[in-house]
Amino acid sequence: MRYIFCLVFLLSLSCIAVAQNPAEILGKIKTEKDDSVKTELYKKIIYQYQFSNVDSAILYVDKGIKEFKESGYRRGVAILTVTLGNIQSLQGKQELAKLQYKEALAIFEEIKYDNGIAQTNNSIGVAEGRSGNLLAATRHFMKALQIFERTNNTQGVVNTYLKLGTVNDIGNNLDKALDYFNKGLELAIKINSTKDVIGLYNNIGVVYCKRERSDTGLVFFQKALAMAESLNMTETRVLSMMHIGNAYKDLDQPERSLEYYNRTLALAAVEVMPEHHARTLLNIAALKGITDHEEALRLLSRAGAIVRDIENKELMLEVMGETIHQHKLLGDYKSAFSVLEESKKLQDSIFNLDKEIEIANLQSVYELDKSKERVNQLVELGEKNNAQRTLIIFIACILGVSVLALFAAFRRTRRLNKKLVNSESELQRSSAIKDRIFSIIGHDLRGPIANIPMVIELYQDPRTTESERAYMLDLLTENSMASLETLDKLLNWGKSQIKGIAIQQKQFRASQNIQHQVSLIKGIASNKGITIDNTVPNDTVIFADEDHFNFVVRNLLSNAIKFSHKDSVVSLDADRYKKEGFTVFSVEDTGVGISDEQKAWIFEAFGSSTLGTNNEGGTSIGLMLCKEFVTENGGDIWVESEPGKGATFYFSFKNG
Repeated sequence: MRYIFCLVFLLSLSCIAVAQNPAEILGKIKTEKDDSVKTELYKKIIYQYQFSNVDSAILYVDKGIKEFKESGYRRGVAILTVTLGNIQSLQGKQELAKLQYKEALAIFEEIKYDNGIAQTNNSIGVAEGRSGNLLAATRHFMKALQIFERTNNTQGVVNTYLKLGTVNDIGNNLDKALDYFNKGLELAIKINSTKDVIGLYNNIGVVYCKRERSDTGLVFFQKALAMAESLNMTETRVLSMMHIGNAYKDLDQPERSLEYYNRTLALAAVEVMPEHHARTLLNIAALKGITDHEEALRLLSRAGAIVRDIENKELMLEVMGETIHQHKLLGDYKSAFSVLEESKKLQDSIFNLDKEIEIANLQSVYELDKSKERVNQLVELGEKNNAQRTLIIFIACILGVSVLALFAAFRRTRRLNKKLVNSESELQRSSAIKDRIFSIIGHDLRGPIANIPMVIELYQDPRTTESERAYMLDLLTENSMASLETLDKLLNWGKSQIKGIAIQQKQFRASQNIQHQVSLIKGIASNKGITIDNTVPNDTVIFADEDHFNFVVRNLLSNAIKFSHKDSVVSLDADRYKKEGFTVFSVEDTGVGISDEQKAWIFEAFGSSTLGTNNEGGTSIGLMLCKEFVTENGGDIWVESEPGKGATFYFSFKNG
């Protein structure tokens, strides 16, 4: 992880531009007559906003595209479409970005603009690289390289060599990476591109360090530093000094390593570079932590405070990982596990954010495809109607029977099309079920299990006290039960989606079933000091699937306990007169409550789970299944709640 941020940075080198006054650029756009110059001005104003105000950046992209469409300047349309793709790629919307790139590529190919074709292939390669598709990224970089070489665009060749080297470095193909970096360096020196030379020196140094030749890597880092200092390139100076500190650490020269780390720290503090400041503190902590764990923890605490301010979650995970390591070296396993729990929550939040971005991304792609499909359908429908009208008139003049035959064929085609649409919908539904199952396995099910190896390792350590072992045994039990519960719900849901919900309804006394479910869950309630108040009348009889009813009661009770405060009450009741022909059951708690935003998706298939009042984990499957089971039995389920005032879940089943 020490070198990776340099490599990721290089994938976006083509986005770098010189800052200018936005008002000045806007003034030039209004008066400029040359479309090619105006395109570059639009790119500059967009760059000013794409990191600080994305909405404004997109606004100027749209404005420029509209203007160039009206004037018929297709190259400008394509260039700004690529720019829009770059913005989306930086936001993590790789699939949407690739759609924009392909649209721009089609225009560039149509107008035979080689530089645009090559640059767009490079952009597609970056998007593929960010998606982890290194082979696809390489294919697009190679296409760009061929065009740049054919058109003698040396700067384009250098930038593409940088990207090819970076992708091979990330893929751990170090020999190939070094080959591309050296080719790029030779050309960058030839055309006197100082910025590229410095970047290549740093990356060549990284490759040598990864090959355990840190002495050679050190030479390249020092060359990069010397050039950056002569040109007063602050960020590159910081980067090079940090690499030099890492190299000296690898060479087992802690004093020299600390010297460069301290120089990096001082410069990052003066120039207000918080991410570099925090990362350097992390590096110093790892170095100091070899002999002084307490000092390492103090440095990590400082790094964590900076990272929290800049909200860099990935770097925060690195800081937490080193903090856990230092606590373990000190023999403080309770603190190590506490930080591990925080780390898991942070990983969950990153996962959920990625999932939200992915869902939004896929939804955007879907909407874009759908709108294009509608246009195509309208065009095809218009053409089809014209052809059919002519054909019908012609056939009607010849033979009326043919009209009837055509009408029959038309109806048959509609039926077949309807079946095709239904089959496609079913296929999409099956795919969504598969994606959801894998999402739950990868997150909700893996989460509790992921902690178990760490807890076992701490449990087996001879320095762990008996009280700490008892605490860890409780954690193991809790995580195992959570995993079992999640698996049970997952199997129920998967079965209901794939095979359909099988219903075996009968008449039974609901009060007896509720008493049984309460007895099963009393142990969990007593651990939080929660009392279950069951006032369901003994003569309550319903007509439903007994297994479905039991699942709904058990799940709603579990949730009520999960979100209740210690030493509170969870109440169950039933009303045979609230809804005609149905018994309305209620499960009420006085816990944290539910916001209006949560209520909107709480029963949905793609809802998110939240932690309980005692950090209990869970999934969104339970409430989703409750809704499906209640609905299949002819009833309804809903919730009434206010944040901080608890929640009451209502569900109805037919009277027996």
